[in-house]
Amino acid sequence: MAGHHGSQTSTGDLWLEWLQPRQVIFSSGYKNRYGHPSEKVIERLEHRLVPWLDTGQHGAVALSAQNNNCSALAARQVKWRYWLVDSIRQ
Repeated sequence: MAGHHGSQTSTGDLWLEWLQPRQVIFSSGYKNRYGHPSEKVIERLEHRLVPWLDTGQHGAVALSAQNNNCSALAARQVKWRYWLVDSIRQ
């Protein structure tokens, strides 16, 4: 989980270097007024090739853990709502 919904300073370079996450999940609301997750944080993750999911964009995230492996699947990866296609990708 990203720190503080992915705010600019909560998921910094030092944190990412120390933790070396294989995936990051942002808990944020769709088009929230704070702009979470921050573009700077997303750039940090993409620079490190770390995949990420944002509940505001991808919907609820289900985690599954088996045999020392954890995977995440977002609701909209399973069933995309056709009326959201244009609004999400803006």
